[in-house]
Amino acid sequence: MKVAHRFLPAALAAILGGCAQAELPGECSAVECRAGCLPALGICVEGRCTCSSPDGGGDTDGAACTAAACTASCLAGGYSAGACVGTTCQCAGTPPDGGDADADDGGADDRAADDATPDDGTVEDGAADDAGPHEVGDPCTIDDLVEQRICGDGMKCAFFELAGAFPDPICDRAGARNVNQACARASSTDTCASGLMCLNDGSGNRCRKLCRTDADCASLGSRAACRIEMNIGGTTASGIKACTLDCDVLLGTGCDTLQACRPSFVDTGGGVYVGFTDCTGVGSGTQGSDCSTNGAADCAAHYQCFNLTGGETQCLYICQMSYSGLDCPAPAYTCNPISDPTARLGACL
Repeated sequence: MKVAHRFLPAALAAILGGCAQAELPGECSAVECRAGCLPALGICVEGRCTCSSPDGGGDTDGAACTAAACTASCLAGGYSAGACVGTTCQCAGTPPDGGDADADDGGADDRAADDATPDDGTVEDGAADDAGPHEVGDPCTIDDLVEQRICGDGMKCAFFELAGAFPDPICDRAGARNVNQACARASSTDTCASGLMCLNDGSGNRCRKLCRTDADCASLGSRAACRIEMNIGGTTASGIKACTLDCDVLLGTGCDTLQACRPSFVDTGGGVYVGFTDCTGVGSGTQGSDCSTNGAADCAAHYQCFNLTGGETQCLYICQMSYSGLDCPAPAYTCNPISDPTARLGACL
């Protein structure tokens, strides 16, 4: 009996709802907030710009934010207060909201003024004069979300809101988190490196590589593909997607301990399928468990969510076709084909 596969991109589209949020309402400008808070992260919260200190923990190094470290870091930086918001250290009373720090703290506004005057020979001014289009908020292109050629060193072309259905890309400060590493995100920035975006894949916020075609994902491995659609504020982004991850379903390798490797197959026309893999959140569902709520994320490791011909949506064990079902959870099951073009994988039923 052949089963119909619940395609992973559709499942991820549901899981990724709100994975990147548009700018929060109010008078705060996300671009001005980002620039005014550098080198910290600038975030618009309820119409007010707040800065999260990179030294307070939880936003750039993956460490948990602690109240003591956050408060000390914010006060040392000239901010009036600090508090942990989730895993991020938020500093209040910072420019461009006002406060005494605006006078001589060397913030973004002061640097912009310095750049308008003759170079005084300092390292900071020299770097700014030679940097070219490296300012936070400078425009870049949808193609550069992948190519990363416009914004320069220490920066990345990124987007956090849409213009219609398409990304509205700007240059922003690049983070240090790599592919599939945990990341922090907000309405106007994230902590992922150049070419990556912080998305919720069902196992938490993780950095994913942006792409336009499968070729953009080739560096991640032969089983990675440009298949993840991003839902931002209820709208699916057009012109850009994110890469899946290369992993081995049978061996259970290529993902971290909070994820499971899942297979997926897409009909390219005339019944010709291409296959790819991805790492997603691990659920508790085993053989025959319902997975209609979160798709594959409802299933335990080594299981995938399938739509059966009778309309049921169940977690089924992924088996090796050459074993004829001997690796299935019970002798009563057999290993059924699931459109794997390599004929390696099947599902126990």
